[in-house]
Amino acid sequence: MKTRSVLIVDDEASIRESLAEWLTNKNFQVATADDGELALMMIAETHYDVVVLDIRLSTKSGVEILKEAKKYRPNLKAIMITGYPSVETAVETMKLGAIDYLIKPFDPETLELKIEEAIRPKFFYASLHKKAFDDFVASLMRVMTVYGVMKRNSKFAFDRVVNPKDIVLDYDVTLLPPKKYLLPQVETLMQFRLGSSFQVAPSYERDQRVLIGVHPDDLTAIELLDQAFLKTSPDQFYISRRENTTIIAVDNLHPSPTAFCPSVGTAVKESGFDLLLTDLGEEYVITIGSARGKHLLEQHADAGTASDIEVLAAKSEQSKAIKRYQNTLSVPISEIPRLLDRSYDSKYWERKAENCLNCGSCVMVCPTCFCFDIQDEVAVDLSEGVRKRQWDGCVLTDFAKVASGENFRHSRGSRLRHRMFRKGKYIFERYGALGCVGCGRCVAACLPDIASPLKVFNELKEL
Repeated sequence: MKTRSVLIVDDEASIRESLAEWLTNKNFQVATADDGELALMMIAETHYDVVVLDIRLSTKSGVEILKEAKKYRPNLKAIMITGYPSVETAVETMKLGAIDYLIKPFDPETLELKIEEAIRPKFFYASLHKKAFDDFVASLMRVMTVYGVMKRNSKFAFDRVVNPKDIVLDYDVTLLPPKKYLLPQVETLMQFRLGSSFQVAPSYERDQRVLIGVHPDDLTAIELLDQAFLKTSPDQFYISRRENTTIIAVDNLHPSPTAFCPSVGTAVKESGFDLLLTDLGEEYVITIGSARGKHLLEQHADAGTASDIEVLAAKSEQSKAIKRYQNTLSVPISEIPRLLDRSYDSKYWERKAENCLNCGSCVMVCPTCFCFDIQDEVAVDLSEGVRKRQWDGCVLTDFAKVASGENFRHSRGSRLRHRMFRKGKYIFERYGALGCVGCGRCVAACLPDIASPLKVFNELKEL
């Protein structure tokens, strides 16, 4: 779930606070300002998806703020609000680029809908006959490396495509998430030479590649990785892979029996992809999500423009698929951090983890786990070496072990608790999104059947 950020600028505390409370309860990340200068400072320092701006303020007017902010945030989306409407002011703000104009008093739900409409991407749609899909993939393979979903016995896995006919798009879930192409299980970060002249050569991957068949829940997980490795702590190795990766997603019309994506808002996506395929039987309706995706279609596919009927049919298929999920979270997402907080000292964790095998399967198949370990491997003669990064996980026995030998999470219960707190609290508080996308991989991978965040959150509610 991508964090949706809103700045509310109004010098009336009751209005400012009530709007902030409403939007916060609707899972928006909300900031407030009661002064024009403060608002300009905040807009300069932080990107907000939408700014809700009162026209009459005690210092600068909303019109002045919008005019100045547009100089350094030309794409700023502003919704103007006022208790003193006038045609002249409305026209002036629209000319400055305001996207809407609301007259006080208004229903907070009306503002929410306006914000949602402003954030929602404006899509173009294409259609591609299934008989032309293999030719599309073959054309891509001539200019870049293509990875897609293939059948492996009774399971499915992402792998390099050699024959377009091997790609499977009507699968339920893959063994490993596609994050392995952005954050590999093991990767070489750099090579170095020791001696009188120390030399270091970073190992960046810059090959163009495309991932075909990424599900909406995995798109959400990749957005979380982007938050961590593109924005919060920029990682050049991740950035290099991400910039050179095109994502062709596909709607999941046949969900896994262990999945619960609708409960966490990841069953349908409107962002995070370059192209999104929806299966309509004889053809795919393609949602174009980026300029890169549009260019890909124009250069490599014999695609036409989708009709309104085809687009509606695609939306209908998405709605039908949501009803096929078998599992439901019984607690609101916004309540999960508090639910975990009050259970921190509960004996529930040790009871739940009693049969844990410490195998780490749950975190190794998780699309949102991004903990890692770094090791240097040096030649016997100490002349050269490589630095490698590899996946690590909080449920593994030695994850919290330090050099002195102390293990800060020595019990199974403490490790299971930490994993669930990361899924439902730590990630939520840091990035504004739940750390679980409901894919159900951990459930399928866990032999003692204790790994499901859904089961844990539902059980904690009953304590």
